[in-house]
Amino acid sequence: MANVNRAIRLLLIPLLIVGYIGYLALDRWQTDHNGVAQSFVAKLTDLQFAKTPFTGLILGGSNAYYSLSAELMSNLTNGNFYNFALSNEGFTLAGYQDEITRIAGDPARRDRVLTVIYSSVMPFRPGSIDPYTNPLNPADVGSGKPKFWSIEPTESLIQVIRRFFSPADGGLDTQYPLPTTAGDVNFATTACTDEVPQAPPNLEALEMVVSFYQRQAEFLSHTFPKAQIFMVVPSEFKADDGSYDQWSKRLTTLWHDRVGSKYRLLIQPPFPVAAYLCSQSHHANALGRAWRTIDLWGRMNL
Repeated sequence: MANVNRAIRLLLIPLLIVGYIGYLALDRWQTDHNGVAQSFVAKLTDLQFAKTPFTGLILGGSNAYYSLSAELMSNLTNGNFYNFALSNEGFTLAGYQDEITRIAGDPARRDRVLTVIYSSVMPFRPGSIDPYTNPLNPADVGSGKPKFWSIEPTESLIQVIRRFFSPADGGLDTQYPLPTTAGDVNFATTACTDEVPQAPPNLEALEMVVSFYQRQAEFLSHTFPKAQIFMVVPSEFKADDGSYDQWSKRLTTLWHDRVGSKYRLLIQPPFPVAAYLCSQSHHANALGRAWRTIDLWGRMNL
């Protein structure tokens, strides 16, 4: 028995440790390399070879990628919008701003952009703004994403096994679906489920939200000097404890006191039903995307 225990300690335990480290390495590579790189390259390629210069941009995180439609906004405004929202807002503020600057192009191209919409879910993720704007390691930033050196995988082994046997249940193609020519999610090739629980009523401190939104608005105004800038607090399928309406009113007041009317702050209502969702509380399906885009367009014209 002693020899068996010794063999376990010397062989089995080290093998398990090495195997788990290998699993974590594969998990990080799949999450940080394949999906994000695929999303970046697809969107940049579409923009670089676009035949018609865009007059409007949709920016922000996956909430805007899934839940706002550049194609529909183009139809509503008689403009030409492109959706350059990226998962986790490009993971860092500096990195995303570099990509926005790259697609902005020369001064003549920048001057054609008349409308910029920026939609971030960070007001609903307390503690996410500081690491996004001041990251210690770019690989650490992301909504709900574990630190690169964390012992916690992005998804469990059970989820990996399930995805292996049922690819439509949330592989990389559904986490980072390739966009349409307008940069929108292509729901024809994206599997969704509306079995999504309501997000908790978490809200970031008002000062933090105003500071972050103002900083991003000033960058966008400098990059696109002729554009009207709309900073958007997005829709989410949220549990309502009565705090959201009061928080929204206080945020609006603070924004007007600090920023004024130079940049518009628009706060969209929560998604009313789970039937509007695509697998996450802040991701819309095709129906929810149309609902949210039309709602935003209406608020832009008030």
